[in-house]
Amino acid sequence: MLTDRSENISDDFGALSPAAPEFDTLDSGGLAGGMERSGFSKYSLRRKSIQTFLLLVTVIALAGAASGLSLFAPVEWSVWRWTLTAVSCLCLLAAVVAIAGYIKNGLRTVMLEEWIRRMGEGDLEFRADPGGKDEVKDVAIALEELRQRSIKVVQLGLVEQMAEDLKARNDELARVLSDLLTAQDQIVARQKLAEMGELTAGVAHEIRNPLNFVINFSQTSAELVSELSEILDATETSLDTDAADEIVEIRDVLLSNMGRIVEHCDRANRIVETILALGKDTGNLQPTDLNNLLSHHAELAYQSARALDDSFEMKMVERFDPEIDQIMLAPEGMARVILNMVGNSCYAVTERKRSADCDADYVPTLWLETRLAGDEVEIVIRDNGSGIPSDAISKVLNPFFTTKPPDIGAGLGLSQSADIVRRHGGRINVVSEIGQYTEMTIVLPVEGSPAYALSGNG
Repeated sequence: MLTDRSENISDDFGALSPAAPEFDTLDSGGLAGGMERSGFSKYSLRRKSIQTFLLLVTVIALAGAASGLSLFAPVEWSVWRWTLTAVSCLCLLAAVVAIAGYIKNGLRTVMLEEWIRRMGEGDLEFRADPGGKDEVKDVAIALEELRQRSIKVVQLGLVEQMAEDLKARNDELARVLSDLLTAQDQIVARQKLAEMGELTAGVAHEIRNPLNFVINFSQTSAELVSELSEILDATETSLDTDAADEIVEIRDVLLSNMGRIVEHCDRANRIVETILALGKDTGNLQPTDLNNLLSHHAELAYQSARALDDSFEMKMVERFDPEIDQIMLAPEGMARVILNMVGNSCYAVTERKRSADCDADYVPTLWLETRLAGDEVEIVIRDNGSGIPSDAISKVLNPFFTTKPPDIGAGLGLSQSADIVRRHGGRINVVSEIGQYTEMTIVLPVEGSPAYALSGNG
């Protein structure tokens, strides 16, 4: 039974440690080998037990015979009586020694059982030496081998755990390093933009003053031409026909030129205002209800479009992810992005509806969708408007690039939006098919950009 228990423990340790193949050799060189070596040796516990038992029976029999002879022997056999008595005492002594051997082997077995039990409980520091040169000693040797190998398995497990922890720490450090490099790039880019913003702001202010003078003098000149027209109309009868026609033609050209000057000055003024807006603070990162922010500012952009054109109508479909609660972003900056993109969608659906090849059942539609994707959130703004030409998709986020007519678009709205999204640690993906749809996806980190607070907004 003891041998079987020891072999089972050895097998259990071998199964728990597939990385230690040396356990497979334990049966041939350890416990089973020791048992096989002592099975038929002169130190075999089985043979010794049988021999001791036979010796004990023989001793008891001899002791009994000697005692009987000593009791019934004649008096003249006194020498034999003392001899038999001595033999009886020696036999009894041998029996006591044999019984003591049994007790000793029992205690040695209990010692091994205690060793096995404590090893099974995980106490690998405990060990015992039963002594002797029999199977008990072989089992003790095998248990010691098992204990040493178990210690190696435990140490190997600790090494593997330390390796896993080290790998996890390395992965974490790599992620932190990547975040730091991203933050560094964003800080450098932001610093460049800040310096450029300061430069352009100064230039814009210098440009705005002469622009205002040009606009004011153009408007004044237009008023003077109008007054001159009234005077000419009053004195038209005193002029010959050719002179009057020539004066009227010059007047109309002047009025047209004044109108174009004012129109292009207004466009230049809008560009200046947009450039100045690039340098404005977009606010601090704070927990924000993204779904509410998107819905509210999309409605504002729609109402602004309706204020310019009372006949404008657009269906709005909202598909918001209810799992998105509060995410870290700058609401002022993201509001600009939403207003720019939804405003572009309003313009695109209007252009498609006005096109000659528009279907009669065409319904201008804007889809607003939010999606939670791991540690990122996606904002999808899609319209079924006129679309963007394929060769222009890669340029729409560049400054001063626009697909709108020069008197309508300055080409800075999407560029400013891309800058705000980049400062949030996000990106904008653009997909479009001419005459069918345009879909812009804003991808933002849920926890916000680690570099945003360092980019002049914290």
